Amino acid sequence: MPFVEWVLSRPPERVPGKRQGGAALIEFAFVLPMLLILLIGMSYYGYVFMLQSAVTNAAQQAANAATSTNPVGLSQSDYDALIGDTVASSLFSSLDWLPDSILDGTSRDSLVCNADDGDAPIGCGATVSGDGILRVTVTMNVTANSSPLLPQINLPPFGPIPPVPGGGVLTGTAEVSL
Repeated sequence: MPFVEWVLSRPPERVPGKRQGGAALIEFAFVLPMLLILLIGMSYYGYVFMLQSAVTNAAQQAANAATSTNPVGLSQSDYDALIGDTVASSLFSSLDWLPDSILDGTSRDSLVCNADDGDAPIGCGATVSGDGILRVTVTMNVTANSSPLLPQINLPPFGPIPPVPGGGVLTGTAEVSL
């Protein structure tokens, strides 16, 4: 039998004091909390960024829908009201997939553009400038209680953990030329 085969065929010798039986379990116990925090943070901020993308997309769709309004024969106030209704209708139809916890009772009839209601979960504004530019702004208030799947923990020295980007208000804006 060659020497190399003889060395490889022998069982490893145990050296007293060098046992490693529970080391992997202890290392896993140290790494697991960090991995869970990283996973929860990624899912939480992914959710918030998805909502931001939805708000921006809703503003773009509402602005595009408002370009189809015909101002012929309407006063400026009637035209602004028509644009507001068109924007609100398009906005609600593009955000109707959101869960009720975020919509917080908002329906198509209760969503009014250019209304000054800062506490509403979803708000919109539509303005036409003098040079024919329609600007649609959509805001969504995202609070700690908006999603029971991703709650916040309020720690007194640090505040809400994890914090919502933008202070809890997501804004999407779109401009189109009329």
